[in-house]
Amino acid sequence: MNMNYRHLPLVLTLALSPWLAQAQTEASERMEQRIDQRQERQAGRIAQGAASGQLTAREQRRLARQQQHTARMEQRAEADGQLSRREARRLEHSQDHNSRAIARQKHDGQTQPQQQP
Repeated sequence: MNMNYRHLPLVLTLALSPWLAQAQTEASERMEQRIDQRQERQAGRIAQGAASGQLTAREQRRLARQQQHTARMEQRAEADGQLSRREARRLEHSQDHNSRAIARQKHDGQTQPQQQP
């Protein structure tokens, strides 16, 4: 019996495509959750720095603007319903930049003036 294997790749692709699509969607959702959680933690670090006086009002505004820029990048990346690996890498790079900026500003020695009672 002579079997024709010419269509085998197409058949395998069609058979596995639902599984592959689901796996990609799950990976995309995990990346989105990770990015969202990191954004929340960084916003908390900014709020804590402002509350403790480690950040001046100007530093806080600048850092908040950077966070907003990253949030807009995330919205644009997720607009098509999927977050690609490339988009996730760009977002993580932006978050890395923001994280370093938060750390630098919190420890640069500038403090919020203390209010007199």
